This record gives sequence, structure tokens and C-alpha cells, in this order.
Amino acid sequence: MTDLGVAVVVEDDEDVRNLVEAVLSQAGFEVHSAAGGREGVDVVRARDASVVTLDVGLPDIDGFEVLRRIRQFSDAYVVMLTARTDELDTLTAFHTGADDFLAKPFRPRELRARVGAMMRRPRQDLGAADGSAMDPGAAAAPAASQSPVLHHNGLDLNPETRSVSVDGVAKIASARAYPQLRALIEGRQVLGRLELVGVTLPQSSIGAVVGAKLRGDGFRGARVFAKDLRLTGSVPLPALEAEARFGPDGAVNSVILSGPDGLAGTLTPTANGEVEFDVTAATLAIPFAPEVVLSTFAMKGKANGQGMNIASWGGGVLDGAVSGTASVRWSGAWQLEGGLTARAINAAAFAPALLSEGKAEGQARFSMSGKDPAKLYNAAYLEGNFSVGKGVLGTVDLSRVLHTSGRQYGGRTQFTEMTGHATYDRGAVALRNVNISAGALTAGANADIAPGGAIAGRIVADIRTTVQPLRAILVIGGTVKEPQVRN
Repeated sequence: MTDLGVAVVVEDDEDVRNLVEAVLSQAGFEVHSAAGGREGVDVVRARDASVVTLDVGLPDIDGFEVLRRIRQFSDAYVVMLTARTDELDTLTAFHTGADDFLAKPFRPRELRARVGAMMRRPRQDLGAADGSAMDPGAAAAPAASQSPVLHHNGLDLNPETRSVSVDGVAKIASARAYPQLRALIEGRQVLGRLELVGVTLPQSSIGAVVGAKLRGDGFRGARVFAKDLRLTGSVPLPALEAEARFGPDGAVNSVILSGPDGLAGTLTPTANGEVEFDVTAATLAIPFAPEVVLSTFAMKGKANGQGMNIASWGGGVLDGAVSGTASVRWSGAWQLEGGLTARAINAAAFAPALLSEGKAEGQARFSMSGKDPAKLYNAAYLEGNFSVGKGVLGTVDLSRVLHTSGRQYGGRTQFTEMTGHATYDRGAVALRNVNISAGALTAGANADIAPGGAIAGRIVADIRTTVQPLRAILVIGGTVKEPQVRN
């Protein structure tokens, strides 16, 4: 180890990293480097660094988080190197425990001079290493060092923890304002644009945030952009991006959302405290039934603190389409109920060995309830009527059964129409009053399908002939995948 000790360079840009390494080596340090934030913390700890140069925009965790972790065990001199020079970044650096802040691009001689000046200063006692030592930013911002939280008409910004909150519910990792936040808070300018990154918001607080009103002239007509928005709660949702637009009174006019798979939505607060929503997506896995994926999804309705009423929803599935209405309640246990209409569904997708062709239509009512919304489908109940046009029964040829007095079964039965009543209850299916028409041949059937796939039922088939009508009664057994038919 050299007389000046160890310097650690934490920088993901290889060219900048090599430059800083050369500057510090020439200054007399033993230099080690890291390309990521977590690796940088480990190297500083392992090498007992005297000086650390730290980039803010690292690929894994940002430089401010790295600095907070370093200050838990080290009083090394830290110089922040970044192209981000807005006031909040500078304040955050100093309040988190940085000794200096140098903007990129920088002059190598200036970096060497700043590091040399720091090494000539006696180190202040950091106590619990909480970043409270005297630093170059303390004299420039005495008010911030006494009270790091900046308050402005419902918006709280903390440069020390690099967090922002609205009514205490939304947490934001970093923020950048145009113009700078200090000018806004001092009332000298009007906020035009606020960029937020790493936003975490409980799902239960969406209505409060959308309905929030930021009072004061500084927010007239403001636009707030959020990246990596995480809506935490019972319903699994992807990371989103959002744009909030404020009106002349500081109230939210609308929130525009976007996400993966073409997800787009608009949230609009109403006068009675509800939030209107309009959501579309190229594809969407239904949160209450993740195995069901709809294409060209669309949904509209209103929500409040107790639940939401979905005026319309719909999308493509199984070569057809489904649509309907729904009501969701989440106060206490989750409850979901509604109605649906299915059109041109590929009926063969359900049980191809029994029904190998046909397009299904139908209407039904459904309901689900439970504590975990992601598992509501396990307690689903659905009941309604259906019809299948121009289909084919697999496994059995009813005409052959009738004409051979039940001695031959194999084959398929083409039919013009099938109608019936279906019930789905926690995985069990009951088919009742099933009627099949195929010219002179008609049939009636009932069947029960267990959650495991076992099937039990019967078919009564009739056919009109020039001599006499024929009838056969068949018993259905086996499983949905391998049905068995016998006389």
C-alpha cells in the first residue's frame, strides 16, 4: 500500500474508469475499481479505502445508495462524479455523506487537486457514520442541513433519503424538476415538469394520489412523469410508466399509464371522489385468473376505496371473443361478480376428445370470493347457457350406434347445433339439458366432469327412418382426455 493509501473507483463507464484510475495512480494511491454499485461497496470494505470516487448512474444501484452503504462502515473521502448536476442531486450527495461533487466531463487536474485538498483536511468525527460531518455543501445550504425535508403545499421532498412523498403515501427514489426544486419551493417559478424514478405506491392509495390537490401557484399546469412505477398490493401488476397532468387549481386532471404488452390506461378523478379508468392492452393476463390471457383487451369503469364497477370489459380468446361487466369489492374479503358473453369461441379447446370441432357462443353469470385476489379463480362459480354451431362429436358415431343396435361406436358425429346449460363450480363442470341436432338424428345428454377430469354421463340418441324410429342409450365414462362410451 502506498503512503496515501487506497483509492477505489466505482464507475460503469470503462473510459472514465480508466481515466480516474490513471489520475489517482499518478497522485500516489493504490487504486482498485468496480463497475457496479454492490461490487463497489464490497471493494471499499475489503480494501479499507481512504478515497472513493463514485458515479451516480450505476447499472445496479445508484451512487447515492452506494454512498449510504459505505457510510455505515467507512469514513473514506468520497467524491461524486456525475453528469447529473441539478440541485436535488447536489443536496442529496452532501446530505448522504459526500465530501465533494464533480460534474462530468471534468478536468483530470481538477479531480487530482480536489482529492489532494481533501487529504490535507483533518477528517471530522462521523460518529455513527451518518453523513453528519462538515462538508463543502454545509455552508451553502444551512437550512437543508438543519431540516433536510423540503415542504411545499402537499409535496414533501427529502434530499437526504432521496425520497418524495405526496400526502405521505407515494415513495419516490429520485426526482428532477424543471425549473430546479429550490426555485419552486421558494415560490420564484412555476413548475413545468417533474421527473420521478423508482416510484412505489400502495394500490390502496391510488385514489388518494389521483385525487390529490397540490396547492399553490407553483403547480399550475404542471406535468409529472414517473418511471418504474410499482403499485404494491394484493393484485400482481407490472412496472409502469405514468404521466400526471395538473390543472390550474393544482388538482390532477388525468394520469396516463403505460406498461408492457401494449398496456395503456387513463385515470381521471371525478367530483364525487371516484376515479374513472379506461385501460387497453395488446395482451393481458387477467389478475384474478392468471391462466386466462386476453388479446386486444379493453376495460372501462369507476373505482373508489371499497372497490370498482367495470362498465365494460372484453378481449380475444380461443379464436373468439368474450365481453361483459363486473363488480369488484376489496373491503374485507375480495369479491368479484359479473356477467359475460362469449362469441365464436373454439369449442374444441375445452375437451377435444369429446367435442373436436365447433364454434361456441353463450352467456353466463360468474362470481368469485376469497382473501387472495390472485387465487380467486380457485373459488370461481359460473352458470349459463351455451350453443355450438356446426360441430363434431369426437369418440362416437351416434348414427352408427343406432343403425347397428349399439354394436359399433367408433367414429365421429357431425351436428348442426348443440345447445345446453353449463355450471362451473370450483373446477367441477355440470352439463344439463344438452340437445344435439344433426338432420334426422337428435340426441339429449347430461354429464358431470370432476375437477380431476373424470366424466360420468349419458346420451339418449334418436333417429327417424322410413321404417321405424331408432333409439340408443349410451353411458359416458372415463376421462375428458380418454372418454369411454358403452351401451
